[in-house]
Amino acid sequence: MSEKSVIVKKYLNETEANIAKGLLESCGIPVVIVTDNCGGMRRHLNYASPVRLMVSSSDKEEALKLLLGK
Repeated sequence: MSEKSVIVKKYLNETEANIAKGLLESCGIPVVIVTDNCGGMRRHLNYASPVRLMVSSSDKEEALKLLLGK
């Protein structure tokens, strides 16, 4: 059974989410970015539904520490 994914942080654009993804993946934490912008065709929809950065529930605490710089 695979682990549940949880939202670690929300961003207004994919660029910021990808920077955070790079940081977490460089520390060995797998990340998934979830958007509701029709595959990039409707980027303005990000304002209605932010870009979500998701990790497995077991990586959540470590991911938060890295993203918050603690």
